[in-house]
Amino acid sequence: MIDSTEAGVAPRLWHLRGDALVALGRLAEAVDVLRSALLEAERLQLRDRQWRVAASLARALRGLGRREE
Repeated sequence: MIDSTEAGVAPRLWHLRGDALVALGRLAEAVDVLRSALLEAERLQLRDRQWRVAASLARALRGLGRREE
């Protein structure tokens, strides 16, 4: 797995890692990774990826009880 959230890593990889962390119940970590994925997808103007990552991020935040974010 990816050990960092440095710029240049494909948003798809961060998205996959974030979803895996959610599945493992590591929601706080997942939120950080998914936020990085979303920022990178926005930077690269990958609209379809932005929507997918945003949905995953919303699920992770909901799991943490942070619906308002």
